[in-house]
Amino acid sequence: MGTGVYKGGAFYHHSISENLPNLTPRYTLTNGYFGIRGDSTREKIRHIESKDPIFTSNDFYNKLTHGATEKKMSNGK
Repeated sequence: MGTGVYKGGAFYHHSISENLPNLTPRYTLTNGYFGIRGDSTREKIRHIESKDPIFTSNDFYNKLTHGATEKKMSNGK
């Protein structure tokens, strides 16, 4: 965390579209979906291959939400 007001130390709110340039070099984006379509019959289910899934999920989330605000949900999660 930085010293900014928003996530990642940003000093202004970032939209998802502003964060896409940081995501697309590493994560495939096709027709509005990240990752590749898997074997599922459900079209919206995608896979992002990784040798370290925990690192990848944290990296993806942090890049996607840079400059966002976060708050706990009413159920405490």
